[in-house]
Amino acid sequence: FWVAAMLLKITAFFFAGVLCLSQWCNLRDFRPIIIPSMILVMALARYNWKSIVDLFKFSEEVFPLSTLSINFFLTLILLLVAHLKGFKPR
Repeated sequence: FWVAAMLLKITAFFFAGVLCLSQWCNLRDFRPIIIPSMILVMALARYNWKSIVDLFKFSEEVFPLSTLSINFFLTLILLLVAHLKGFKPR
């Protein structure tokens, strides 16, 4: 079950990234950049770490701190911007 959930999550994030990239580049359709984006993702995944030990070290030491700080600060910045613009929840 968890494999299917991870595949769905990766697919959703990839689709969102390709869609955002196509809108950022003012393309009418997102389909022409799917294959180049997939090649880039696969290349980054293959050459990001030299060994599985490096991946585990990153997952234990760097990832939790970076994720926590990015999630906290990004949420705080978005909250401040919404407050300064006078956003009122429905």
